[in-house]
Amino acid sequence: MAAAFVYTFHNPSNKTVSNYKLTDEITYNGQMNEGVFNGKGILKTPEGKYIGEFADGRFSGNGEFKSKKMWTYKAVFHPKNSSDSISITLGNKTKWVKDGDTWTEEQ
Repeated sequence: MAAAFVYTFHNPSNKTVSNYKLTDEITYNGQMNEGVFNGKGILKTPEGKYIGEFADGRFSGNGEFKSKKMWTYKAVFHPKNSSDSISITLGNKTKWVKDGDTWTEEQ
């Protein structure tokens, strides 16, 4: 187990980056492994920012996208399947939650 710990934290392919530019308008701050997003990170776009977990360059696990238009999409992301525990909060604080195929408004 100690060997796995040392490998994980001293492997040169694992690193944390700041202001990693994908384009002039899209940046990433967080963990990377072999050139792809892996672990916790923040992806900033012109539309807003995603704060959460990544696996193999995709949203994976807990995360939320906060739009500059004042809405938030929060979910548990599964890279190869649809997400679950989805909620959308609008700028007026109205919150919608998805349960199965049904959306309901929470007060």
